[in-house]
Amino acid sequence: MKRILAVLISTILLMTSAELSVYASFEEDVVFSSEEDSFLTDATEDSAESSDADFSEGIGNGSIRENNTVVEGDADIDIFADEGEINEVWKDAEEISEEGESSDGIEEFTDENTSLFTSGTEEEPDFCSGEEEIFVEESSLEELLTAEAALPAKKVNAPAGCSASKLQSLLDLNKDGKSQLILTIPAGTYHLNRPLFVNSNTIIRASQKARLIKQARYGAMIESRLRKSRNGTDGGYNSCRNVTIEGGIWDTAPLLGALGGTESFRFIHCTNITIQNLTLCNVPRKSHLLVLAGVKNSVVKNCKFYGYGNGQNLNSDAKEAIQLDVVHSAALVPNQQKDVITWDDLACDGITISGCEFHDFARGIGSHMAVAGHEHNNIVIQGNHFYNIYDNVIRLFNYKNTKVKENLIERAPEGIFVYTDFHSWCGNYLPPNKGKKYSIPSNYNIEISGNTIRNIPSGLPEFGNGIRILGSEERPVRGVKIVGNVIKSTGMYGIWADWAPGITVSNNKGISSSKKHGILLEHSSSGKILGNTVSRAGQSGIAFYYSNGVSVCNNKLSDIAIHGIYGVQSSKCTVGKSVFTGNNITNTGKDAVCLTSPSGSSKGCNSASVSYNTIKNAGRYGIYTYYSSGVNINQNTIAAKDNGILLKCSGGKSKAAFNTVTSGTNGIRVVKSSTASVVSNTIKRASGNGIYCSESNKSTLKSNVVQAAGKYGIYLVKYNKDSVITKNTVNKFASVGNYSGICTSSSEGCTITSNQIFYSGTKKPKGIYVHKSNKTTVKSNTIKGCSKKNAIVLSGSSGCKKSGNKI
Repeated sequence: MKRILAVLISTILLMTSAELSVYASFEEDVVFSSEEDSFLTDATEDSAESSDADFSEGIGNGSIRENNTVVEGDADIDIFADEGEINEVWKDAEEISEEGESSDGIEEFTDENTSLFTSGTEEEPDFCSGEEEIFVEESSLEELLTAEAALPAKKVNAPAGCSASKLQSLLDLNKDGKSQLILTIPAGTYHLNRPLFVNSNTIIRASQKARLIKQARYGAMIESRLRKSRNGTDGGYNSCRNVTIEGGIWDTAPLLGALGGTESFRFIHCTNITIQNLTLCNVPRKSHLLVLAGVKNSVVKNCKFYGYGNGQNLNSDAKEAIQLDVVHSAALVPNQQKDVITWDDLACDGITISGCEFHDFARGIGSHMAVAGHEHNNIVIQGNHFYNIYDNVIRLFNYKNTKVKENLIERAPEGIFVYTDFHSWCGNYLPPNKGKKYSIPSNYNIEISGNTIRNIPSGLPEFGNGIRILGSEERPVRGVKIVGNVIKSTGMYGIWADWAPGITVSNNKGISSSKKHGILLEHSSSGKILGNTVSRAGQSGIAFYYSNGVSVCNNKLSDIAIHGIYGVQSSKCTVGKSVFTGNNITNTGKDAVCLTSPSGSSKGCNSASVSYNTIKNAGRYGIYTYYSSGVNINQNTIAAKDNGILLKCSGGKSKAAFNTVTSGTNGIRVVKSSTASVVSNTIKRASGNGIYCSESNKSTLKSNVVQAAGKYGIYLVKYNKDSVITKNTVNKFASVGNYSGICTSSSEGCTITSNQIFYSGTKKPKGIYVHKSNKTTVKSNTIKGCSKKNAIVLSGSSGCKKSGNKI
């Protein structure tokens, strides 16, 4: 009998030698050129369109040419053989089997008599579902689902340990999808040497002790059966519906060392797919465990996903455990049903992945390729646990209306990555089929909330981020909310967003131990950073670059290595707004708030507002503005090591008003900042000068109170032309040397009027000291505690006027 079987198989193989010869040509890694595509499609009888890229490459670099552009391929090579011929092999084998039958009456093929169908062979046949065409009437998806809600049930039990062929025969009891088939797979080991095609209205319930082991590299373990409609297409979500797979361990361990990709489960053009309470594991590099391509309203829950590659080069050619894909071409979506598939650029819509566990895999969930204008929509990733991931944990390329919530992510190079940009290293856009026009969403509506992300080391370039949002000038990611996450120990940034205008980063209460900034926005105008807690950042707690109109309010920052809040060339930014929204900043290595320009540029943070912030123990300056005109610094409480407030090269009517400085070398210092105003501030203690103004023409120092200064109370020096010092109160200043309550030096045309200077002590220091300051007016000042001789001293100053002073 074995001899008859061998002769029969040999005969059939000769009949399909053209197809099988193709397999032998894929021993080496290749990238197809357009000429090679043409050659290979001619080699197969059923390949009518060379431009469809029928051979999707999974070996080597996984690339294929599409429209003369090299794009990244996915998963396995699917050769579209005539499934009718292959099924005849199985059918004939079953009919003539008399010896070696399994318990289900169908011959189990052994290594001895079926080497062709095992994973270690050079030739692996394809199992298409084309022995008969199945048509569906054209009707709306809603009508179909309503009609199928009360279908008659068929319940069948698979024999323990039966063959893949037997499982397929049971699945095909409902091949037309007109019944509700429930297939139970009991405990046991099942060697799957061919794909299983699942039909509409099917439930597969496998025992948790059922282990289904993939033997053949080509094709998925389970694939949805595609069906033609009357118009000859299967486009849309209507091809396969209402499928549930639950339970079992679906294992591809025999193929872990393979050089190319494969897939465990693959669903295309489907709706109402449920994958639950099962394990998918152990695929070779460049492989996915689950692919959803053009799938709608489906659920993956309470599953386990793990096992990628043989432990070598795991970051190379990384793929997602669960991939969401667009039905664009065979290069993106390999499959074995070419005759009935329509490349309609259908994306996924309404997918929920929850309660799952992912570990020891390249990536967790997402996509690495996209088709312009076809975004995945209404995606929810919630309550999953990810650990020991080698690349991005969640990688969302061109998604909208998506929520990533309440996941635990740990021990991975990057947590959550959302992007839309063109950089080739993170994915390319493919043009839509048939040259369809498309638009870019004005609001992607992405919510990332309630996640815990920890132990995210750096290593790969630009990795090491807890959450990263990346757009481009052409494709900004608008409408992102990052709320209520805990992010600990990151190799780069806790949260990093680039080209995300209008982003909200709020109430993330545990951003700690980032090697660089805790939160960074770039090119993200009108962004909001509100109510976050950041500690132990290696650079700044919060930073924003080139982001006009950013609002940074009600954040709590502590133990920051450099700056608490760091803004670069970001006009009209707001750092604290009211008594209820000011930031609390404690223990910074340098400045608590620094608003500056890029290196070599004179464009800083113009028209910025810094208000109602509480600053303690700033290592250098409390608030520092550099090349930032029109800055308003208002109602802040500051304790700093050096200057409480420093305005440097910040003209254009910059103003510091109603601030309280409790410590520092200088309370407030103004340098090279013309028309600056220092008004109604209180300097409680300064080891140097209370207010120090240099090289700042037409500055106004008005109604300030200096309670204690170690040198001058108010000091103007170096060309402060036409500045005004009026209505200030100086209570305590140095009593020895040339220090005084108010001093102008090397300044011209200044006015010192209506100030009060009080000194209590036995010594009689200078009250007002005018040194080398021509044309200075000293008028209507009150000076107490100084001798008449030292109350007002003019030295080396010509053209000065004194009048109405009280001594």
